Amino acid sequence: MTVAPAPKRRAILKGAAWSTPVIAAAIGAPAASASGSVDVAIPNDQANFYWVPSAGADFSTLAAHSGDKQVEYSTQISYTDFGAWPAPPLRGHFQLRITFDAPVTLQSIPRSWTLMAPSSGMGPANTFMFHASPSSGGHNLSAKFVPLTAGQVTALSSMSLIDGGATTWAQESAVATADFSP
Repeated sequence: MTVAPAPKRRAILKGAAWSTPVIAAAIGAPAASASGSVDVAIPNDQANFYWVPSAGADFSTLAAHSGDKQVEYSTQISYTDFGAWPAPPLRGHFQLRITFDAPVTLQSIPRSWTLMAPSSGMGPANTFMFHASPSSGGHNLSAKFVPLTAGQVTALSSMSLIDGGATTWAQESAVATADFSP
């Protein structure tokens, strides 16, 4: 009788959030390039930099605050070494892209992050790109946005790492949704 290997600890935490297309893409994915700048499909529980599941079942949260007419977005990225990397890469730079399904305005730039896009400043825009350096052991991001219209607001986030060597990062997206009523 063959016994199946035990699942990894983050796979257990993540549970049902895995999707079949992501798993299928990860199986046939090539290894990361030496620069670490090539997007490679790495499941969250196999990446050096990963979405922290405690941030939400879909790795990020979006909470509506009707009293102050805004939504608060938050996510957390952490690092694990898997035995090959004793410490996070010192020269690595995070980029976090948050794309909303409708235009929003950013209220303030989150601490330890630099706003890279939109080029027009804090919006209104659908996509916001943040940069954090050094990547160190990961970063939290919490920011307040003001939607232009009432209704459901969804934010889709992706992370990437620049100058991280062969360090990998989760290519799974983080998704958050909230109902906003000003």
